[in-house]
Amino acid sequence: MKEGDVTNNDSSEVSAKREEWESLLGEWTNLSQMLVEIIRKKESSVVESLHPTKAMALGALEVHLSMALQAKLAFDKDENHQG
Repeated sequence: MKEGDVTNNDSSEVSAKREEWESLLGEWTNLSQMLVEIIRKKESSVVESLHPTKAMALGALEVHLSMALQAKLAFDKDENHQG
């Protein structure tokens, strides 16, 4: 095997891992947005049926997901500027 072959294999592996990362991050983003929307609809049967302590915990989850989504937006913006 030539040295160039090793470099090409490494590059292909990095590309494959990057694609997997982007795919998973996209799925996470979609699911997180859906969860936040459901939680924000306080009249949702999912939220209404919860014990008050669980509803409060769900509110904390909403806040954390929202912050994580904002962080992802900042990451995407920064990545677009760096190429």
